[in-house]
Amino acid sequence: MASLLQSQQVSNQEFEIHDVPVIEFKPLESEERGGIIFYHGWSSRKENQTFRASTIASYGFRVLVPDAVNHGVRGEIEYDTEESLKKNFFSTVVQSVLEASYLLDYLSQEITGNFLAVAGNSMGGFTAGGVLVRYPGTAAMVNVNGSCAWLKTRNMLVEEGDNFADEIEIEGVNYQLKEFDPYYNLEKLEERPMLLLHGEQDTSVPLAGQKIFYQAASNRYKSFPENLNLITYEKLNHYFTTGMLAGMIEWLLAVSRQT
Repeated sequence: MASLLQSQQVSNQEFEIHDVPVIEFKPLESEERGGIIFYHGWSSRKENQTFRASTIASYGFRVLVPDAVNHGVRGEIEYDTEESLKKNFFSTVVQSVLEASYLLDYLSQEITGNFLAVAGNSMGGFTAGGVLVRYPGTAAMVNVNGSCAWLKTRNMLVEEGDNFADEIEIEGVNYQLKEFDPYYNLEKLEERPMLLLHGEQDTSVPLAGQKIFYQAASNRYKSFPENLNLITYEKLNHYFTTGMLAGMIEWLLAVSRQT
């Protein structure tokens, strides 16, 4: 059973923001540098991110970790079947992107300063990319073992002609995945800082998809090439290591000082 560890440097509190269950991690001793939404991966839950979120918060960031729909207290599904993945993966991601407006509004009212970033691991990395596309007030994004080329990565994982919908219905509204896919919305990124961390031997979310995005985005980031960063990890499969976490925090500290 997942449990919350209490850091002496960080407080945490569980509550809801517009019916979205979250855990908020607040720094106690350091000056607050800004706010971050951190998204968990497929089949995970917010409590499983306690160590990562607490560590990030201990460096001065207010961190919100929500449960995605179909995860944690919002219910469970069959995560390991191909049928469930096709039916639920992108609808879960898109709903998280839509709900981000509530979390960003909350952080913008609560934090000192104006630095708002988004981050995520695996499925959470897909979500983080979608949030950066949809919400121009988001200052930066960290994507760990996810993809900013949603459809191209999906096509690497399914057979041609396989039934994987390009349109998602949420609460009676139809959304095209291309509306959220960073690869197809490069102009909306506005050269905002992005850090992409990925294992070279990732068998769950192929690095090749992220490389396709990076190459396309590089043409849009010619004025600020330092804002687009792809770091790969040799011989690493689909894991979020402490080295990745350290690199993510170091990068967030540097970027937050520039805003």
